[in-house]
Amino acid sequence: EGMVLTILVNGSGGPIENVPLAPLASLCDTVYGLAVNTFIKPQFGGEQEQSRSLQLDLSQFHRCAVVEFLSVISTMAPSHDNNNSVSKAIEQHVSNENIVECCRIAHFLQCNTIVHALSSIMEQSIDSQNCLSLCHFADQFNLPSLFERSLTHMLSTMEHMQNHELWMDLPSDLQNRIVTMRNAIQSSIIGRGRKAKVFFFVERGVFGDFFG
Repeated sequence: EGMVLTILVNGSGGPIENVPLAPLASLCDTVYGLAVNTFIKPQFGGEQEQSRSLQLDLSQFHRCAVVEFLSVISTMAPSHDNNNSVSKAIEQHVSNENIVECCRIAHFLQCNTIVHALSSIMEQSIDSQNCLSLCHFADQFNLPSLFERSLTHMLSTMEHMQNHELWMDLPSDLQNRIVTMRNAIQSSIIGRGRKAKVFFFVERGVFGDFFG
């Protein structure tokens, strides 16, 4: 108790100081591991505790998104019902423009509860304008449900997806997998009229590394 974090962030205003460690450590595996290695293990080894402050480097993330993420953590921490509290906390504190960035932060800190909640929100926002970028994001961060939903939307609404301006931003490996799945869905081997989600189930054996 009483231990705090100094968090380095991207943007003006300097680091975020005196952030309580306990709420973050209780919800984020990365912070918990950092706390154990910094404060607990040295005590068992007979070392004298030197400081009650710890530095966390989130300088790859924008300050405003980090602040919103911390607000979600502080709102969730007192509750024992994280499934309900996370949705309320995100609704209260995370702006639409920071949903993706907050998901990146949650993934970096291994806060799976918030990752899954934000991923679900993104699933509800899928459209023809963002399905390629969300598919790429889901592929990067191993979010199977978001990947399947965004890819399903892409294949069902974008006849010439390879002409889309964002197509070239996708990694070649992801491009190849998408084209392979599209061609297989259209193939008579898979069967006419079958929905894409049926094929995803079959493809889990082929793309096992992605789907986990």
